[in-house]
Amino acid sequence: MKRIISILLMCVLAISSFSLVAFADEDDGECVYFDESGVIEEDPIRYDLIGPSPRWIYVNDTTLSLGYDGSNAVCYVYISGLSNCTKISGTLILYQKSGSSYISKGKWSNMSTTSDYLSRSRQIAVPRGYTYKLVFDGTAYGTTGSEPIYLSTESTF
Repeated sequence: MKRIISILLMCVLAISSFSLVAFADEDDGECVYFDESGVIEEDPIRYDLIGPSPRWIYVNDTTLSLGYDGSNAVCYVYISGLSNCTKISGTLILYQKSGSSYISKGKWSNMSTTSDYLSRSRQIAVPRGYTYKLVFDGTAYGTTGSEPIYLSTESTF
C-alpha cells in the first residue's frame, strides 16, 4: 500500500511541475508560449508538436548553436538523417529577450534539402547585452512517414 501511495505521489509531483512562460511576439503583438522543455505552444509555425523531438526515427544527429562575432548573432543548425531520411525542412527563428518577453529578431523560413542532412548558417546584426533564444522548428521525412524536429538554445552576449 505504501508503495502505491509513493508512486501516486511521485506522479502528482511530476505533473504539477509543468508550467508555461509567456513571451511577446513583435510581429503581431500576440504571445509566444514556451513550456519547460522549450516547445513553443502557441506558435504560428506548428501547433501540433507534442512530445520529445526529434524522436530519432529519421534523425541521426542534431546541432544548434548560437554565437556572437562582435556585431552579429551567428545562428547555425545541422541535422543529419538516418539512411531512411529523404528530406529535411524547417524554419530557424532568433528571439531577443526583453524584460520577461522574447521578441522575434530574425526568421529564416523554407530551409529545405532533399537529402539526408541539412546544414545552414545565418547571421544577423544584434546589440550586445541581451539574452537570445535560437529555435529550429522542422520536419524530417522518410520512406514511410515523418517526424518533427524542435531544437532550441539560449545564449547571452
